[in-house]
Amino acid sequence: MTAVRVHILTTEGPATVQGLVVESYDNDVLATICLDGTTEQLPICRDYHMFVDQFIRPLTGERRYRMDIDNRIDGGKSWHLGVLIAHLLAEDGRLATDGQSSVYALFVTGRIRRQPSIDERVYEVLPVDGIAEKIAASRAHIEAEQEAGRKVVVLLPTGNMSAESDRLKALLPSGNNEAELIFVSDADESLRALDLSPVKSDPSLPRVSARMDRGSWFRYLLQPAVLAMITVLFIVGLAAGCYAAWQHYSSDWQRLWDKGRYVSLTQSLASSPVPVLAGLFRWQVRGQSGRGGLPFVLSAMRPADGGSCAGRRFRGGGLVSKKFSSSSDGELIAENPGSLCGLAFLVTNKTAASLNVRFAAARNIIRKGRSGDVWQTAVLAPGKVMAVDIPLSLYGQDNEAWRIIIVGSPVPSEDLDKLVRAEIRNSKSPAGSSVSIPEDLWSLGLAFTEAMVRIRR
Repeated sequence: MTAVRVHILTTEGPATVQGLVVESYDNDVLATICLDGTTEQLPICRDYHMFVDQFIRPLTGERRYRMDIDNRIDGGKSWHLGVLIAHLLAEDGRLATDGQSSVYALFVTGRIRRQPSIDERVYEVLPVDGIAEKIAASRAHIEAEQEAGRKVVVLLPTGNMSAESDRLKALLPSGNNEAELIFVSDADESLRALDLSPVKSDPSLPRVSARMDRGSWFRYLLQPAVLAMITVLFIVGLAAGCYAAWQHYSSDWQRLWDKGRYVSLTQSLASSPVPVLAGLFRWQVRGQSGRGGLPFVLSAMRPADGGSCAGRRFRGGGLVSKKFSSSSDGELIAENPGSLCGLAFLVTNKTAASLNVRFAAARNIIRKGRSGDVWQTAVLAPGKVMAVDIPLSLYGQDNEAWRIIIVGSPVPSEDLDKLVRAEIRNSKSPAGSSVSIPEDLWSLGLAFTEAMVRIRR
C-alpha cells in the first residue's frame, strides 16, 4: 500500500498530522485534537468533535478519536477536508504518522458540507479564503517533501479555481518532481485522487461491523422513528401489564361478588394496592346491577269508621289505607296515631334483574331501648312487588319512630343479612366487618333504600 502524509494548509504554515488513534479505554471519551502529542487541546477541539460525530462516524463507525498535529489551528473550517482524508486513510491503513515513511505528501485545504436535499451521503468541498497565502507559507515544506522523493499532491476546492489558478501553480516549487495541483468539488474526487474508496456509506448509520458507544446509542434512540417505536412498545407493555394486573385482581373480586360475599369484597377493594383497578371494578359491577333502587309506597292502615284502633274489636268493620305525607327533610309522617292500626309497605323491584330483597324495620330507635323490629325477605323478579305489613300497638305513643332499610342483591348473602340486621338494630357490626351502610353497599351498586317513619299526634 502507498502511505500518505497529510499536511493541512494554514496561513501560518502546514499542520502535519502526526498521529490518529481510536481511544478504546473509555466509551464516553470525546474526539479530541491535540498539539504535538501533548495534553494541550486546540481551540478547534469542540468543532473537531462535532465534525467527527457528524461526518466521520457514519463512515468509520468510530467517534473516539485522538488526532495530533504539529502546528496550531485556532479557528475556521478549512481543516475539514484534510481531517476527513486523514481519517479515511487511517481506516485504510495508509496514513503515514511520525516516524513512518510515505510515498505521497498531501497538502490540502477545504470546507466540507453535506448536501441536505438528497438522501445519498454527498460531501461538497466548499471554497476557502487565503489560498495564495497558505501555499506561500507551505512552500518550504513542499520543497522538503519533493527533495525526499515523495509525490506531492495539492488538493484545493474547485470554488477557488479561477483566473488565478496559474498564479497558484506558479507559487509551487518546480523541478523534476513537480507538485500536482488538483481542484475537487466533493470528497469523492479527493479520495479517487488518492486511490481511496469513495464515500458511499449508509447516509444515517455507522457500518454494521462498527462498535457503537453509549453516546451513539443515545443519539440513535432520539431519532423520531425510533422514539415512536419505543413509545408504542412502552404503551403496549404498559397496557399488557395493566391487563395482567386487572385479570389477577378482578378474578378474585368477581368470585366474591358471584358468591354474595359483599362484605369481604368491600374490604378487599378498600385494601387493594391498586386503587385505580378497585375503582374500575366498582364501576363495572354498578353497571351490571343497574344501581336501581327499591322504591316503596307506604300507607297508613286506619279503621274504616274513623274510630280508634283499640275499640275496633268491639265495633267491627274493616281498615282503609291512606298514603303517608313527607316532611321537608324527607321523613314520612303520620298524624293522629290513635287511629293508626298498622303500616303497609309495597316495595317494587325497579331493576332489570331478579333480586334477593331483605326488608328490615326497627321501632323507637330515637330513644334508649328498642321495643320491636321486623325482618322479611323475598326474591323479586323485575317489576314485581313485595308487601310488608307492620301492625302497631293499640295504644300509640307520642313521637314513635321506625327506621326502614331495604337492600337487594343479585344472590343470597348471609354476611349481608347479618350486616343489615346489625345496622337496623343499631348494634355492633359482625365480627371482622368494617363495612358501612349505606356508603359501601351503594359503591357496589346494590339496590338500597333507607327511610324514617315518624308517628306523632
